Amino acid sequence: MLQSSWETRPPYDVIGGRERCEPAGWSERKIFGQFASHPLEFVLRDFACAVFVRDGQVLLMKRAPHKAWYPNCWDLVGGHVEPGESVEAALIREAQEDVGLTPVRFRWIAELSEPQESGNPHACFHVYAVTEWVGGEPTLLGDEHTAMQWVKAARALVLEGIAHPQYARIFRKLAAA
Repeated sequence: MLQSSWETRPPYDVIGGRERCEPAGWSERKIFGQFASHPLEFVLRDFACAVFVRDGQVLLMKRAPHKAWYPNCWDLVGGHVEPGESVEAALIREAQEDVGLTPVRFRWIAELSEPQESGNPHACFHVYAVTEWVGGEPTLLGDEHTAMQWVKAARALVLEGIAHPQYARIFRKLAAA
């Protein structure tokens, strides 16, 4: 049975401090109290991100050099939320596609916005800690990543080449737990 905490999330982003995104699957998102007038410019892109946690370590994936965003950087398991798909369904699908694991126990830990300078400032990253899964050990699947490694959360804080600048706050939280 899947256990998640989508319904119990706080109304504000724990990490970034902005109003949290509406559930994925909408064609337009509420941005700073107004609806976007031009969806191509202002539609938020939703991403489901899994922080697989085991024995104080987190699973990181090295993005392939051909990726448009954060090539050759260490990232979490995850990807785009498809139209009409819930964030939790995307989390499970992406984990299966990326590493062959199916999350069965996970909890929401943060929503992160993308830095303005990234060129994708309306992205919304829905981050979940995954503490139980089926499928055994992770396996590198597809061509989106070139490597993976389990890293102590405290070491992930100082690891060079981390994809998202706000991941450090998540790793700091996990290292303190």
